[in-house]
Amino acid sequence: MLLEPTVRGVMPMSSITRWVGGEGGRRTPKLPLSPFQTLNAAAHAPIEICCTRLLYRRPSRSYAPRDKAVPFANSAPTAYTTTWRRFRELTMDELDRFYCLLKTGTSVGEFLRSYEALFPFIHSNGLTPKYRLGKDRLKKLRDEVTLAVPFIRQHAAANDTIQFPLDSSEHDCNFWHREPARHRTVQFTVVQGQERFYVTTELNDTGCGRGFLGLTDDNPRRDFKKQMGQEREMYSTEQARTTLIHAFRLCAEKKRDSQSNTLVIGAPLNVIPLSRWMELQPELAEPFRGLRFCEVYVVSDDDEFCWQLK
Repeated sequence: MLLEPTVRGVMPMSSITRWVGGEGGRRTPKLPLSPFQTLNAAAHAPIEICCTRLLYRRPSRSYAPRDKAVPFANSAPTAYTTTWRRFRELTMDELDRFYCLLKTGTSVGEFLRSYEALFPFIHSNGLTPKYRLGKDRLKKLRDEVTLAVPFIRQHAAANDTIQFPLDSSEHDCNFWHREPARHRTVQFTVVQGQERFYVTTELNDTGCGRGFLGLTDDNPRRDFKKQMGQEREMYSTEQARTTLIHAFRLCAEKKRDSQSNTLVIGAPLNVIPLSRWMELQPELAEPFRGLRFCEVYVVSDDDEFCWQLK
């Protein structure tokens, strides 16, 4: 097959076809890009492509030249990738752009500015209930990025570099500190995740949610449903203390095989006064002493509080 360059032209995206390679001059049918068939009118804006004439040649046979549109034909096999990137750019929203920024990596200062600018988009598009629950596209934002913010504000400089793989890989986040130079790998987790789910669901459904159930993640679901079906009741400091110590032990067990050097734990810090948390620190830190984490921090995901556990 020979590619004979012709003039550069402009054509609608709906006309672009997928390039399919062929060997020995075999005819190559053009296949429509199905995503483009569902584009809205705004996405059908013309884009500049390079048109070429494909000439098919086979020994002892001849074919008439056939004009076919091949996007960016100087590198025909990559045409689909390049065009799909353009399609994504046209259809991305603020959350997609934010995730792209995190995957690529950026400065801590730019990360914090972009994070704060994201929430007007979330609230105005009715995504707040899903954000509270960490559902769908907002799961990584709720379970990883939000937990990182209190930690970053206290333990990273504005010119440090931060990157989130967002792919459930070995490390949830990478930091490259400048002074002193250091590569920090971070994992994020939460204690009492099941309790947070049921309490937040009640908040979304009724506009008012309770703050503490006294259950940990090793309790069966029927216990959570039974507790949610009962009237709200007060709890004692001793009850909260016992529940939280057990919750942190479960968290340490879950992270026993982690390879990161820093662990950031999201916890319901509002269930007991801060002074009580300080009293609990030796008992909460004990399960993490045998793990490979060099540092362990506890953060609250509803304010800027962050304190070092180990």
